[in-house]
Amino acid sequence: MKIYLFDINTKRYIKEGEAIPNPENKSNPHIPAYGTVIAPPVCGECEAAYFINGEWVIKPCYYGKKAVNIESKTVEIVYYEGELKSGFQYVDTETAAEIAENPDRYQEKDGELVRLSDSEYSEYLQTKEKEAQTSEIKSQLTALDAEAVRPLRAILAGTQTDEDVAKIQEIETQALELRTNLKALS
Repeated sequence: MKIYLFDINTKRYIKEGEAIPNPENKSNPHIPAYGTVIAPPVCGECEAAYFINGEWVIKPCYYGKKAVNIESKTVEIVYYEGELKSGFQYVDTETAAEIAENPDRYQEKDGELVRLSDSEYSEYLQTKEKEAQTSEIKSQLTALDAEAVRPLRAILAGTQTDEDVAKIQEIETQALELRTNLKALS
C-alpha cells in the first residue's frame, strides 16, 4: 500500500513509500505516525504540503532554495520553514550565480533587488569610474599639499632657496592641472 511520509516535527511532506505489512492482518498494514494514505496536493515552486490535523495544507516553503540578502547581496540557502526572513528575496540558481559573480549589476529598488538594464548598468559603471577618478585626484592634491609644506615654511621664514621656489611653482602647476581635470569630471 502506498503511503506518504512527512517530517515528524514540521509536518512537511518528504516522500512516498510503502506501508509495512502486518503479518497478523494483511488487510491492515502498519502506517507510521509520520505517514498517511492521503496523497499530498501538487505544490508550486516555493510551496510545500504540510499534513496538519489529518489533511494536507499548502504553505509557502523556501527550504533548500536560494535567497539573497537585499542589503548585502549575499546569496544563502534557506534552512528554515515558512516565509523568507525580512530583507531577503527568493532567487533562482542562475540569478544567484549572477549576483554572486557581479553584485553591482543588481540594485535595491522599492525593497527588492532588481537587475539593472544594460544602459542603467553602463551608466552605473561610468558613475563609479568618475567617483574613482575624483577620489584619486583628491588624493593627489592632498599629497601635493603635504609636499609643499617644507618649501613654504622656508619661504615664510625667509630662508628659501631657488629650489624651494621652483618646487612650489612645480607643485602649483601640477595642482592646477589636477583641479582642471577634477572640474571636467563634475
